[in-house]
Amino acid sequence: MVQLQPERVEPIDPPATDRGGPTDPPDHRPEPPEGQAASGIWRIVAGREISLKVRDKGFAFSLLLTVVCIGLSLGAAVFFSGGKETVTVATSSATAEALAERAGELVTDDDLVLEVEVLADDAAVEAAVERGDARVGLVDDGTEIVGRGSTDSVAAGLLQQAHAESLLAANAAAAGADLADLQQGEPLDTRELRDGQVGDGTVRVAAIALAGAFYLCALMFGALVAQSVLEEKQNRIVEIVASLIPLRSLLLGKIVGSAVVASIQVAAMAAAAVSVLAVSGAPVALPQLGLTGVWFALFFAVGYLAVAALWAMAGALATRQEDLQHTATPVSVLLVIVIPVGLFLSGNLLTAASYVPIANVVAMPTRVLSGEALWWEPLLSLAVLAAFSFACIRFAARIYRRSLMQTRQRLTVRDALQIAD
Repeated sequence: MVQLQPERVEPIDPPATDRGGPTDPPDHRPEPPEGQAASGIWRIVAGREISLKVRDKGFAFSLLLTVVCIGLSLGAAVFFSGGKETVTVATSSATAEALAERAGELVTDDDLVLEVEVLADDAAVEAAVERGDARVGLVDDGTEIVGRGSTDSVAAGLLQQAHAESLLAANAAAAGADLADLQQGEPLDTRELRDGQVGDGTVRVAAIALAGAFYLCALMFGALVAQSVLEEKQNRIVEIVASLIPLRSLLLGKIVGSAVVASIQVAAMAAAAVSVLAVSGAPVALPQLGLTGVWFALFFAVGYLAVAALWAMAGALATRQEDLQHTATPVSVLLVIVIPVGLFLSGNLLTAASYVPIANVVAMPTRVLSGEALWWEPLLSLAVLAAFSFACIRFAARIYRRSLMQTRQRLTVRDALQIAD
């Protein structure tokens, strides 16, 4: 007689809940101890992100292209600005010619040359000025300056100074006085209150360059972070990764890795700019520019951590590529704040902006370059930026962890905050 064994019934797992809704709890998995997650895993993720980006041919090509473009543009600017400017003064009489030649002797700028051209009469002088063959003209035996539209202020000032000298000499002779005796006395000295500092024009150009560098790099590399997060979410790869490592370590590794790569790009751009200026012999204060570059690199690295965290949060909130345009809008608006800082702000407004997070990435290095910032101000501003970046990373990690597993629809920050942690 055959004894029948009872059939073994496999336990039935409860049906998986739909994790697509905004109110579903996130997928929790056992995480390593806090010390291990903080000290090791995020470094592995960051190292992988850095390795992938550095070995990418597209990144190497874009980096090389950026350095070459900066070198060529600065080299061309220095080359074309380094030539002497020739200002032609047209005259029609011996008196006017002598006056123009004396004005040429009064030129103190090494890059300016005053050239005298003698024509037949006053009509020919005015015609030359009309055609643009001469910048200014002296008519009526050197008693009147003519210009086309607006008279050249530099040439006109030199001519008026030479004319004043001739009047002084004539009046001294009429009065029976010696001109040398009338001109005796101590000359007027010039003293710089900020010796060795760069000029206002250089500071403004540098501010625009810093604003453009931060905006472009933060936008380009930050968008790559958001795109990477979105692709991992769409392909469900993050669900496998989340079963092995903590999500906060994954996020921190992505942020740090992207910050390192972006800082490499910025450092290469700054090194290229300073090298071209040093080789070309341009009349700029290279020590001040070098110090400004170091401070900008520090501010960029710390500020980009906050930007990268917000980009990652935007990628986690989206479910499709089209959603990323909406979720990333606040981050894009935040980056735009550096543009008016570089273009327009100065004085007290620039001082106030140097303590506003993200804006101080451009404002404080600009004040360092101009010599307005005291030694402790960059340290305080950097501390404020670091606190802001820490807060952004904490907040972005909270949204990232709660929304990364939600795949049904696009979430808002409010929806993510309503999900139980």
